[in-house]
Amino acid sequence: MAPGVRRYAPSTIARYLAAINWEHERRHFDPPGKHPRVRDTMRGIRRDDPPPIRRAAPLTLKLLQRTLRAIDLTNFERGAINTRDYALILFGFVGAFRESELVATDVSDYRLVPDEGVRIRMRRSKTQQDGDGPPKVIRFGSNPLTCGPCAFVRLYRLQVAQRHHGESGMFVALKDAATDVHICDEGLPPHEERLDPAAPFFPSVSKWGLFRETRLTPTAVGKVVQSRIRKTGLDAAGFSGHSMRAGFITEARNAGATDDEIMNQTGHNSAATLRIYDREYTPLVRNASTRIKL
Repeated sequence: MAPGVRRYAPSTIARYLAAINWEHERRHFDPPGKHPRVRDTMRGIRRDDPPPIRRAAPLTLKLLQRTLRAIDLTNFERGAINTRDYALILFGFVGAFRESELVATDVSDYRLVPDEGVRIRMRRSKTQQDGDGPPKVIRFGSNPLTCGPCAFVRLYRLQVAQRHHGESGMFVALKDAATDVHICDEGLPPHEERLDPAAPFFPSVSKWGLFRETRLTPTAVGKVVQSRIRKTGLDAAGFSGHSMRAGFITEARNAGATDDEIMNQTGHNSAATLRIYDREYTPLVRNASTRIKL
């Protein structure tokens, strides 16, 4: 190893130190990590070797539209996963969801509200741990391609088709699937054909192309985003599940949305957090240099 190059990252050292502290406390000894000299040493290590900050590339509106257009909703073999991924990415963007929030939702959390869109009850989130936070709304879109309620109705009906009519029902539901006309006004199936309220709305899909009863994981959301971007022919490096949320904030800021308007959808508690997005993704918004005539 070259001189001056650290063998371990600061985070690795901190993790080792935490393990040492835990073992000392378990044996009723004073943890060495709490000694002032050790604390000062750790602060110096972090200051001299700060970790690189990795920001997810934003899934902007144009890229979102390109990604959705590349999803074939009529492909019977991949109809379930394609329909799910379509709704997942669109909801993740419009709702500015964190990956964990999105996959934690159940069927009972969704309600189609006339003249509003899809209202989603938030169970728990990073900033709302008690489960009684304000709902998110996926509003009706003028473009069928990016209309969240259309994607909601499509995914709901396809899951019902499999549950009540099997593969033949799915085939019927998929053969006329299209994104150039609105289907949100068709509503949900009759009550006797509704999904189990306790079932996950975004389920995993089996290798045979059928919806399963298990819930999609937060890690899988990032893989879905990267996979779908690659299918557009673009490099997916830098994209993750957080790209949908970052893309929403970027587009909202470019459209002139205020801090309060953005926070109402993202669920941020502090406008200071939005400044990070401003510096990273929209550096010219509210920047004095734009007022100078160059």
